[in-house]
Amino acid sequence: MNSEMSTEKLKEQCELLALKCNALGGDIGDLYNKLADSKALHSYTENKLKQANEEITILKKELEKEKVKNK
Repeated sequence: MNSEMSTEKLKEQCELLALKCNALGGDIGDLYNKLADSKALHSYTENKLKQANEEITILKKELEKEKVKNK
């Protein structure tokens, strides 16, 4: 009878552990998705910054041309 109780308790602990593992797996999946979103946002922001810098460079060149023209 004692071994039956131990077996039942072990079974309950295994089921609880399985539930915790499933929950942890879900959390890991959520974190992975957030990381992917973060990387995509970083890449998008980096590209926009690059475009803005290119536009600034073009505007600076145009401004220099205007300065020379107006002298």
